[in-house]
Amino acid sequence: MRIIQFSNIYYISIANWNQALGEAVVRSEIKRALDMWAPYGRLTFTPSNDPSSNIKILFGTGDHGDS
Repeated sequence: MRIIQFSNIYYISIANWNQALGEAVVRSEIKRALDMWAPYGRLTFTPSNDPSSNIKILFGTGDHGDS
């Protein structure tokens, strides 16, 4: 297994927002969650619009191949 070490993780949130919450609330909650994890891994999470970001956060319904 190859281990890649990062200290700065770039993440992108991609569409399909929960209509009841809206994009601003979802982005804020994602940031809040990542900010809680950051100190435990000595990481910095940085939002990005680059599709090659380290983490891609997508929202979907139904069967989309992750089970």
